[in-house]
Amino acid sequence: MLTVVFSCVEKAETSLEKGIWRAELQLTENEVLPFNFEVINKDSLKIFNAEEVINVTEISTINDSVRINMPVFEGYISAVIRNGQLEGDFIKESLNRVVPF
Repeated sequence: MLTVVFSCVEKAETSLEKGIWRAELQLTENEVLPFNFEVINKDSLKIFNAEEVINVTEISTINDSVRINMPVFEGYISAVIRNGQLEGDFIKESLNRVVPF
């Protein structure tokens, strides 16, 4: 007798919650660069850089991971959504630079 059991664990699709977020780039051990952004919907957010507002529309979410392509800064944020927070890196491939986000 052969018994086959299949088990599927469905991963919940997680997305960024709408609203204002505070972010930090960890430049050095003692230096951070804070900035704010507002999630408008699952496909759009705005980054506030002093008086400048940068619209971001290249956002992809797979399971608990998000990639936010940053048009002005020529890089992207790759992060995991955990407990309502993002943990990851800002990556600028052209300079081979990875900055904790």
